[in-house]
Amino acid sequence: MNETTTGANTGAHPPLGRLLSVTISVTDLPSVVDAYRTHLGYRLLESGYIPAALAQSWAAPQNAEARYGLMAPPSDPSVCIRFVEGLTPENYRPLRTFGWAAVEIAVMDVDALAARLAGTQFETIGPPADLAFGGGALRAMSVRGPAREILIFTQIRRAVPGYDLPAAIDPVDRAFIAVAAADDLHKVRLFYRDKFLAPSGPDIETPIYSVNDAFDLPREDRHLMTTIALPGQSYVEIDQYPEMGAKRVGVRGYLAPGIAMVTFEIGGLDDLPLYWLGEPSHYEIAPYMGRRQVTFYGATGELIELIETG
Repeated sequence: MNETTTGANTGAHPPLGRLLSVTISVTDLPSVVDAYRTHLGYRLLESGYIPAALAQSWAAPQNAEARYGLMAPPSDPSVCIRFVEGLTPENYRPLRTFGWAAVEIAVMDVDALAARLAGTQFETIGPPADLAFGGGALRAMSVRGPAREILIFTQIRRAVPGYDLPAAIDPVDRAFIAVAAADDLHKVRLFYRDKFLAPSGPDIETPIYSVNDAFDLPREDRHLMTTIALPGQSYVEIDQYPEMGAKRVGVRGYLAPGIAMVTFEIGGLDDLPLYWLGEPSHYEIAPYMGRRQVTFYGATGELIELIETG
């Protein structure tokens, strides 16, 4: 592990940049790629095999030479979903563990999408509904995908004051929010503030129906959440999970099940006050394109990857 401390809490280190990629662990890459292509209209941008050194940098050496695929909507390949083939425990249940819990994707018409996904590998776990947050500007549904990943499809009807949200161009457009399930929202918020100069917005108390259902709680139980605005109309959302939440356990040596990692840009790596899982390295494959990369664990066990822009 490598620790850098130069610039800690001084403002000398660069702030966190835009969301670049969400990595999902899958057991059957071709079937997942086909499902996203057929039902969501995503395109395969690149496929290949994970270099051993890259897998090691993720603390996932068993993913070395694993098949991967990068997919994105036709109109905007700048934010991709990366699928990496590996192993998932049979008893894995999404929305019950800390770490990356869901990815939110902008869509043009959530009700039309719900009808289109009926009977497919994308199982609706929360039907379309207007969100309590946003005064009716946001309508969303929750889906469990073919790799047991949780996707939130959100239709943005109009601007929400204080938030810069992307307009969907494709029926299913790009990912714009990575959702972190926290054991302690305040701790996670301070982590992003202190390490990345990324202050969060106000706390919002709201029902999170998919989480309540996963924990067998009353549907109207309310949970604290907050968001961190990043460049490029992207966000990190932090949800306070119930006390029954647990650490996510995967198969030793592989990426964690479900949404395993989220990748962000950053202006520089050398002055970040972080513990890295390995030294910065260059990779020619997407999304790195020759730029330096590091990974590390966040405050609630989430695996974070940074790609240097400078």
